[in-house]
Amino acid sequence: MPLVLTPEQTAEHLQMSRNAVYALLRQGKLPGKKIGGIWRVPIVALEEFLRQPDVPAMKASARRPKTTRSSRSLK
Repeated sequence: MPLVLTPEQTAEHLQMSRNAVYALLRQGKLPGKKIGGIWRVPIVALEEFLRQPDVPAMKASARRPKTTRSSRSLK
């Protein structure tokens, strides 16, 4: 196994979307580092993240609101 994972690989391991992983990285809830402008997540950081008793939830502002027909303006 590699020492670091891409956000895409991290998302696969966590069974969540890539955008959710990016949000956790930006919020500092999932430790990572940008190398050459690309996020990398050390395996040890991912393991520590998963050992936390309460895995931090994303802030509502980090989630994209779902667009429904009722929320779109119909002009």
